[in-house]
Amino acid sequence: MSTFNSGICLTSVHYFLNELVIKLFCRLSHLPPSAFSSRINQNHIDECLSQLLHLYSEIELKNPELLHQTNYIEIEALHLLLSKGSNGLHRAVQLPYRTKTHTIVKKSIEISISLSLGNFVRANRIAQGLPLSLLLAYRANFAFLRSRVLEVYERGHRSPQGSKFPLDKLSRYLLFDTTHETADFCAEHGLLLDETGSFVIFKTGTTLKSSASSKSNNVCDRAIEEQLKNVRISNLLYGQSI
Repeated sequence: MSTFNSGICLTSVHYFLNELVIKLFCRLSHLPPSAFSSRINQNHIDECLSQLLHLYSEIELKNPELLHQTNYIEIEALHLLLSKGSNGLHRAVQLPYRTKTHTIVKKSIEISISLSLGNFVRANRIAQGLPLSLLLAYRANFAFLRSRVLEVYERGHRSPQGSKFPLDKLSRYLLFDTTHETADFCAEHGLLLDETGSFVIFKTGTTLKSSASSKSNNVCDRAIEEQLKNVRISNLLYGQSI
C-alpha cells in the first residue's frame, strides 16, 4: 500500500475511532443500557485500533521517521487504555524504546500497571494528565471497574461495628460527579448510609450485590463535557487528535 493511500486509510479509521470513543463516553454518561450496545461499540473500537496499528506498522517498515509524525503514539496509548486483561501491557513491553518512553505511552503503561495492582487512586491521578481523547477512553473503561473498586474499599475498611467512610471521598475514588450518584451506586450494591447520609457503612458480613444498572456505568463529568463542547468537527473529520 502506498504512503498516500495509507494516509487516507489512517485518517478515515482515526476519524471513526474518535467518534466511537466519544459515543462510548456519552452513552455511559447519559443513556440507559437499552439505548446502546457497549459490546458492539467495543468491537468496533477494537477493529479500528487493530487496523490503525497494522497501517502504522506498514509505514514503519518504509519510513520509521515518518511514523512519529503521525498519531501513532496516541493510538498505542489508546490501545493500552482500552485493552482488557494483560494484552495491552504485553504489547507495550515489546514496543521500541522511543515509543514506550514517550510521555503519553509511559503514562498509559503506568495507569495499566496501577489498575492491575489495584492502585486506583494512582491510576486516576495519572489519568488527569492525559489528552482529552485518552482521558475519555480511560474514564469509559474505568466505569466498568467501579464495582471492583468499591469492593476493594469495602474489604479494606469494614469492621464488625460498621466503619463509616466519607461519601464525598468515595465519590472521588469512584470518579462520580456527585455524592448522590455515589449513594445510589452503594445502595445498588447493598450498602447502607449513616443517618446523616454523608457516610457509607462498611460492615463485616455484608455481601455486596452485583449491579449492571446504568448508574454503575455512569462516567458523567462536567469538566470533560465542557471540553467536548470545544471539539471541532474538523478534528473528527480529518482524524486529528481531540
